[in-house]
Amino acid sequence: MSLHDIHQQFITAMYQSSVAAEKFIKPSTILSANERLAIYRGSVRGGLLQALGNIYPVLKQLLGDHAFEGLSRRYIEQHRSSSANIADYGDNFPEFIRFFKPLSEYPYMADVALLEWAWHQVFNEADSALLNLEQLSRLTPDQHLTLKFSRPKASRLIQSPWPIKPIWDANQNSHSAQENIKLIQQNNFLLVWRKDYEMRIDNLNEAQWSFLNAIDQTTYFSDAIEQFLTSFPDENVSEIFSSVITQGWITEFEQR
Repeated sequence: MSLHDIHQQFITAMYQSSVAAEKFIKPSTILSANERLAIYRGSVRGGLLQALGNIYPVLKQLLGDHAFEGLSRRYIEQHRSSSANIADYGDNFPEFIRFFKPLSEYPYMADVALLEWAWHQVFNEADSALLNLEQLSRLTPDQHLTLKFSRPKASRLIQSPWPIKPIWDANQNSHSAQENIKLIQQNNFLLVWRKDYEMRIDNLNEAQWSFLNAIDQTTYFSDAIEQFLTSFPDENVSEIFSSVITQGWITEFEQR
């Protein structure tokens, strides 16, 4: 068996208990091959369990420790870590929850997890330079149309039919007052972002969210305006643009 094959079997064994350890691990005078492997497996799984608990504390509080651990173990069995950075693990946990049948009666859980993953990403994201308003003011309106504007690197847009921000707010720690939150389906538009050293979850109206989304999806500002006005023909683009600039939701631009 080649070194590569041994390595691959070892990695597989970290996630699958059925792997026969005797094929690539020698027993000691005290422990069998499976017992020796179990030490590594427990360490790896323990680290991943802790990582998921750290990234998704609200979900853990909503489900309870026991149920959250069971959910996490099922996820770990099906999703290996593909990065040397433990902070990268759990990116598709929200999608896993969305199709996890035991939680089908709690459809908002996946979006709560989506919010927590966005918070985790934003917290660890690099800073962006402040918007150079003086440089922007020197450009003509026609030049503005050829620019590519960008949100802060440390920001994520989220849309959900569930009141995930009130749920998140009410579960920030074990001593938080539990509010009676009505799970009424309606569009919620959020921007998770970091302003200097302050983490924020801002409520946006649909027009603001769609305008920022259009800026993300297009190359030129003129294209973003056209895409936005297709859905919001009666909105004042100048006022929307001014509002997102004022709020700090646009931080960079470049000439294309």
